[in-house]
Amino acid sequence: MRTPALLTLIAVALTCALLSPVWGAAEPGYLGVSCEKNSGGKGVVVTEVVSSAPADKAGLRKDDIIEAVDGKAVNSPDDLRAIIGGKSAGDDASLAVKRSGKKLTLAVKLDRRPSGDTGGIPGYLAGQEKKLQGIVERMEKRDRSAFETALQRAKEATVRIRVGTSGGSGVLIDGGKTVLTVGHNLEGKVGVGGEFTTILTDGRKFKSRVQVYSYKGGDWDIRKRTPDLVIAEVINPKGDTLPSIDLGEPEEKGLAVLLGYPLMHARKKDGTIFWMSAEHFGGYPPLAVPSKPAGKEPGVPDILVALIDPVETLEGASGGPLINRKGEVIGLIRAGDTGHVSLTHVETIRRFLKEGAPKK
Repeated sequence: MRTPALLTLIAVALTCALLSPVWGAAEPGYLGVSCEKNSGGKGVVVTEVVSSAPADKAGLRKDDIIEAVDGKAVNSPDDLRAIIGGKSAGDDASLAVKRSGKKLTLAVKLDRRPSGDTGGIPGYLAGQEKKLQGIVERMEKRDRSAFETALQRAKEATVRIRVGTSGGSGVLIDGGKTVLTVGHNLEGKVGVGGEFTTILTDGRKFKSRVQVYSYKGGDWDIRKRTPDLVIAEVINPKGDTLPSIDLGEPEEKGLAVLLGYPLMHARKKDGTIFWMSAEHFGGYPPLAVPSKPAGKEPGVPDILVALIDPVETLEGASGGPLINRKGEVIGLIRAGDTGHVSLTHVETIRRFLKEGAPKK
């Protein structure tokens, strides 16, 4: 199973125009590239340049490495998205680029997103929600009502994890006292005793302190041998009531739903999907992708595999829960590939809740 593609359509650059009644923001800038983290050093590697987009006009090429924008370091697709997302159409930007070992500076004028361009991924995700809705509509009335209630409760408990300008997804358990996510969301940023921000669907934000951290970087064959999990205490000094769901059990060949915030998207109340930069986190529900549990990955008991329709990327959804029909957590998203997703198994979550991370 491959590591999840960190393919990110930075062309997204925050459709703040959709948010102007709320944020008063100008039309967002549009760069027009896809990229992935540079495994060989700093910066992000350009994997695609949209024809006639601002990046193309500025001379950016496939395989170029973007190291900074306007002097701000870019070390991940999230960094680039956050910087571009803070600019408006018509703004100028300076890209520090490395090409075949040579350093270049490219001047680019950001444009507005082409009409009808949703970046591809939002359309896919919207189609998945429509598919889930069709499944629900075919359920018996009693089963449907119970499932819809459980799904709504699970959506409310699915949160955003924010660490600086990056992050991922997570889920609240234990009456909202504990948040679960995956270790690679915090890699190199926060360890045991450190804190990150947990953001609820209603926009409330709470600091969370890491109690258990487990993750080992490297290629997929290395990473899958180490559980990918973070258990953190939600710091809630006022004792606010927080949403929460329980841990459950996978149902063989039963319906399950992946919940999370892929590519830091959000939705307006009318259902319109738009892109968000890091500073605009919060206040929106996660998207839901139907799937089917397919058992443990052979030889790797800490990993649960779920089958889904072909998916380009689940970046941003890492740490989000896989729930069963009862709305219970049966896994946490850790990596995706065409047609299936690997998850930290609920059995591993229970073991770490009881025993903590194994001593190294």
